[in-house]
Amino acid sequence: MKTFYLACVAILLLSTSVFSQPVEISTPDQLQAIGAGETSLAGEYIMVNDIDLAGYPWEAIFGFVGTFDGNGHVVKNLTTNNDQNRAGGLFGKALAGSLVKNVGVVDCNVTSGWYSSAVVGDCFGDVYNCFAEGGTVTSINTGDVGNIGSFTGLVRPSGSVTNCYSTADVTFGDAEWANQGGFAGHISGPVTNCYFAGTVTVAGGEGLGGGFHGNGVGELTSIYYDVDVSGITDLNTAGGTSEGARITDDLTQASTLVDWDFANVWAIDEGQDYPKLRMFLVPSPEATGPLPANGRVIEATFAELTWTAGAGAAMSHVYVSDDADAAAQGTAEAVETAETSLVVGVADAPLAAGLIPGTTYYWRVDTAVDDMILIGDVWSFSVAPVTAYAPVPTDGASIMDPNVVLSWNAGLGAIVHYVTVGESFDEVETAELGLGAELADTTLDIGPQTPGKIMYWRVDELNGDTGEFIQGPVWSFATAISVIDDFEGYREDDPNAISIFNAWVDGYDGALGNGTGAVVTNATKPYAEQIVVHSGTQAMPFNFDNSGQTAAGDRALYSETSQTFTPAADWSGDTALGLWVRGRSQNTAETLAIVITDASGSSAVIENADAVQSSTWTEWVIALSDIEGVNLSQVKTLAIRIGDIAAAEAGSQGKINIDDIALYPKQAVASAPVSIPVPNGSFEAIYKPGSATVTADLGEGWTQGLGPDTPMDDGIATYSDGTTGDAIDIPGWIGADVQGWIDNGGTYGRDTTTGNRQGSVTRQSDAPDGLYYYLSNGGGWGNAAGGLIVSEAPLAAIESGLTYTLSVLANGGAAPVVLELLADGVPLMPSASVDPALTEDWQEFSRTYDASDLAGQAGASLTIRVGVGRGASGGQSHLDAVSLVSF
Repeated sequence: MKTFYLACVAILLLSTSVFSQPVEISTPDQLQAIGAGETSLAGEYIMVNDIDLAGYPWEAIFGFVGTFDGNGHVVKNLTTNNDQNRAGGLFGKALAGSLVKNVGVVDCNVTSGWYSSAVVGDCFGDVYNCFAEGGTVTSINTGDVGNIGSFTGLVRPSGSVTNCYSTADVTFGDAEWANQGGFAGHISGPVTNCYFAGTVTVAGGEGLGGGFHGNGVGELTSIYYDVDVSGITDLNTAGGTSEGARITDDLTQASTLVDWDFANVWAIDEGQDYPKLRMFLVPSPEATGPLPANGRVIEATFAELTWTAGAGAAMSHVYVSDDADAAAQGTAEAVETAETSLVVGVADAPLAAGLIPGTTYYWRVDTAVDDMILIGDVWSFSVAPVTAYAPVPTDGASIMDPNVVLSWNAGLGAIVHYVTVGESFDEVETAELGLGAELADTTLDIGPQTPGKIMYWRVDELNGDTGEFIQGPVWSFATAISVIDDFEGYREDDPNAISIFNAWVDGYDGALGNGTGAVVTNATKPYAEQIVVHSGTQAMPFNFDNSGQTAAGDRALYSETSQTFTPAADWSGDTALGLWVRGRSQNTAETLAIVITDASGSSAVIENADAVQSSTWTEWVIALSDIEGVNLSQVKTLAIRIGDIAAAEAGSQGKINIDDIALYPKQAVASAPVSIPVPNGSFEAIYKPGSATVTADLGEGWTQGLGPDTPMDDGIATYSDGTTGDAIDIPGWIGADVQGWIDNGGTYGRDTTTGNRQGSVTRQSDAPDGLYYYLSNGGGWGNAAGGLIVSEAPLAAIESGLTYTLSVLANGGAAPVVLELLADGVPLMPSASVDPALTEDWQEFSRTYDASDLAGQAGASLTIRVGVGRGASGGQSHLDAVSLVSF
């Protein structure tokens, strides 16, 4: 009998542990049946498809103690409306020991009382990899209501929520409780790696709604809410602390989200959307997830490149090169592999000689799926240089805090660092190698610095691999002469402090304001910005409304705020005004201007066309010694303006933030050149007849130019095989006549009755890149007008204070070479030109456009015109490598 009993027990154990499988859920009725009848609240369930509850009278699942796996599926159109103070949502109450995972709730409509939410109302158990997207959660309008959030109402001490998000909107009624928030009402258990990006509407009194959560003592780790979207700006309300508050631009960047797993759990389209849970996304057919991460610096002369294979990929074709064009166009040698990793920089591998320090490498993974090749994105990584790099403060930085700590990244192989600091560039540059302050670490506190000084510093290093001393570059920083406003002193809790809107006059007050659409304060305390700051704890919010019809009444069609100095300020000498600006990517393009007015009423206006839409903190440095018409020894007013003071039509609305305005000595350190991409500037990308695919391999016969009777007036830059006469696109360029160059003064003495002619693209072994370049025909081909092309799309907008250099490589006998930079289609006058005599050797032609000569051109669109003008001597000139840099 005893033996039989034990055998039965064994059989029973096997039946519940080995042979049991999760119950599959595929219909609304099956989902609703959990906990009803014979369907256990302690069971294990798995969804096998999405479930649409449209029109279904849903009641939340209560008392769940089992495991529910959404399996990457969603429940759509969940609707519940009751006034019984009964929790609404997918699960009303999930008890200790329960697990809810991998499920999304989409477009819910929940109206309920206590513990109202989309996913789990009262959470005693664990929840992870879940979301609520779209829809609304609304509390019933009664005083005794609380524990309400869009994702969960209450997280108990035994519960936890991990890797979850909500974009559902939440509305709180006239409640008497503070435990209601955007993501969760009350949190007593741990919540980790979660965000909320819906709206919060509070119908009740002050303090009864939080951005992420209402209240609680649970541990919060890497949680965030979108302060732009939520509407929670009063950081004194329950749950409305600055912890986790971020603007939209920040929440669309992976770097904001500390310790989130973007390799396995999350995915993000940076700058475009919030992070999403990877398991719910349709698998990409292209390779994704590059490691090293795109743009990363590695500290080795070899690397293992890894990626996530595209869905259905049978094979990957990997291109790696230090030439961006070679990787982008697939002209680098390809490696075919069925693996998802590739080692480079070692023997018998690509780049076998080793990766070169200080070099950037580009790579692309194409995916072979069935009979197709899917072209992948071009990624990059850089190898650390052997010299010290990435200095902090950055080279040429302006420093308000006189207490300076220097730091840097060690050069590749460095084991000891030697730091030299001084007030003279020449002394620091010529200091003996390796005799500075010797350090094992990469930081040095140099203590308080004298105001108004330019300091120089250099880091030399001992390389442990070679035993050599490596001399570093000379960097500089400037300390502030005076701080104009760091916005730290505007404290509502300090009876001796003034408010920010009393120091900076705006347009909010119809009687006392300036009549513009500017409001430089938050709607509620704290009035200064405490979330988006450059340094310290506060910045100035600048809300602009150039519509003319603001919430405060009729206003001008521009926005301006100003501070008046009593007595007048002295900004004379070799000085620069520095201020930090952060815009919003969602702002409409508007011009930001600084207006400096002296005691006599004379003003100078300096404009910046890009700052309003810049989503990162950017320092705007204005060289005051270059400004004319204002007495800088008697500066009476500093104004910050958005929009055109002479505007006749309504403009846009938006917000920027201003911080750390100070006066500095003008630094003579030149900015590092910034390369402005010129699409197809090397003429590598071309199209064959009847093909929509870019190719860099023309094959035989594609070397001759078009004849004299084929103009470019149709707007397509073309080349031909000289036999069929087929016209083939050269992407990125158009014919100059279509651009209207004659009307804009670009005649070059040409016969204007003769249409602009076209050259061709060819391959020659002596070309700078060994591939294709543009060939412009001379008079010997009967093309007396020459041939000119123009970049098809604007390359950039002119920025105030920048100098531009345009260059091209050329050889041959057809002259003159035409090389022009155009502003809104009109050629600019260069301040310097380099025009060597044409020979058979490749030589660089260049044009430099000084910042002072571009005054008043800020915001104009830049394009390039290149080719050969009339008067060619009957030969051919070859053009290649068109480039544009700013500095």
